Amino acid sequence: MENKQTLWALTEEGNKIEEMLEESINFETGEVDENYDKLMDLKDEINALVVNKGKDLIYVLRKQDNYADAIDDEIKRLQALKKSYAKKKENLSNYIKMCMITNGIKSIETPIGKLSVVNNAESVEIYDESLIDKKFIKTKIEETISKTDIKNAIKNGEEVQGARLVRNTRLAVK
Repeated sequence: MENKQTLWALTEEGNKIEEMLEESINFETGEVDENYDKLMDLKDEINALVVNKGKDLIYVLRKQDNYADAIDDEIKRLQALKKSYAKKKENLSNYIKMCMITNGIKSIETPIGKLSVVNNAESVEIYDESLIDKKFIKTKIEETISKTDIKNAIKNGEEVQGARLVRNTRLAVK
């Protein structure tokens, strides 16, 4: 066996050996043929290669985590930079608008664009929420399913239609 085999190839090979092991056992008599010990040794060798491959895969998985963390950090940095530039643009726009209003200038036209001070549509500004009449306050009701309550009910023997307890598996890397 070559040590550079993939995990998939090793698993396939292990499955074939497992089948051969089953074929080497006479289930009526319990006797095994002469290949049984060699097949067991081969299976142990494959298992050792899988375990060794697992060590390499842990390294790869941790490296992927590091890449993901680095990308998350870069996203945060870029979002902060974007926010900074948006704030600078807002401040510059407010400054230009203030200067235009102070000097009585309604618009500035140039070959590359036009700046104008225009009126926006009317909007409501709430300056003190405590003074707003209750007829203008809307209550939002949100329905959510409590998986915790469902789990507890099922564990206590209650049948919950549309739900069941399941136990999934995951790969733990430590």
